[in-house]
Amino acid sequence: MPDAAISQNNPVSGTIYPVLPATLNAVILGIEGRLTWGVTQPTPLTIVAIVDGRTRIFNKVNPISVTGYAPCLNNMYDVEGNQIMDAFPLTTSCLMALKVCSGKSVQIGVSIAWAVTQPTPLNCRVKYAVLI
Repeated sequence: MPDAAISQNNPVSGTIYPVLPATLNAVILGIEGRLTWGVTQPTPLTIVAIVDGRTRIFNKVNPISVTGYAPCLNNMYDVEGNQIMDAFPLTTSCLMALKVCSGKSVQIGVSIAWAVTQPTPLNCRVKYAVLI
């Protein structure tokens, strides 16, 4: 499948931008979120994965400008809304998170929180396959 991607200029704080719409039998091969900021550092950068009706939220507090981040499993016992993202290269916990983001119905979104909105791109790319 071609990558699902978004490049959102001037993202509104707290708005979840869809990257991969609900897709049946999706296997996620990779997710990367990144943004470029100039004056005020945003926090957090968030990727939202809805898999078979369950929502998992992955956050990177104080993301570094122009750095790519991928979802990781913080701790399998932590709440689904309290997972983390890590910078590349990926760790084992990040690769395991991709398995968590695969299912009969998968959708991926990206969001950022701003203190002051800036003219900056918010980018997210999802590599995926569909099982037939």
